[in-house]
Amino acid sequence: MEHLYAQQEADRTSLGIFKPRTIRDLVVTADETDWKSGFKAALAQARLWENRTVSKEPPRKVPFKFHYWFECADPSCKGNHKMMIEDWEVGALFWKCVDAGASHQEARQKVRHKFLEQICSPECDTHFFVGTILSHPKTWVIIGAFYPKKRSVPADSQMGLF
Repeated sequence: MEHLYAQQEADRTSLGIFKPRTIRDLVVTADETDWKSGFKAALAQARLWENRTVSKEPPRKVPFKFHYWFECADPSCKGNHKMMIEDWEVGALFWKCVDAGASHQEARQKVRHKFLEQICSPECDTHFFVGTILSHPKTWVIIGAFYPKKRSVPADSQMGLF
C-alpha cells in the first residue's frame, strides 16, 4: 500500500491491488441511515440519452461503515492503515440478512464474520483491490477482495514456473 501511495503522488495512480501482511481487525461504526440530499438530487436529474426503465431510486443505505485495520507488507509500513470497505458485497450481505429476519445488529455481526473471519482467514491468500475517490484523489478505499485458498505444496515436490 505504501507503494500505491507513492505512485498516486508521482502519476495520480488510482487503482491497485496488494496483499496485506496482517489484518488486525474489521472496525464497524454507525453511519447515517439515509443518503445525503445531494446524492439523491444528482440521481434524480435528467440525463441526455437516458431511457432506462429501472428505478432511479438509490439502493437502501447501510447504516454502518466497515473499515479494515491492517498492516501492509512494505518494510516502511507503520502498521496503521485503516481503510473503508466500499465493496458492494458488504451492503448486499447486510440487506440479505435483514431481509431474512436479522436485526441490524445481527446483520452487522454477520458481515463482520464474513469479511474478517472468512475473507481474511489464515487459510486464504487475501489481496485487496483498492481505488481512490474521485473527489478526494488521495483517499484510498477497498473496492474488493480476492481470497483464494492457500495451496499447500509438499516439501519434496518440484515447482516450475510456467
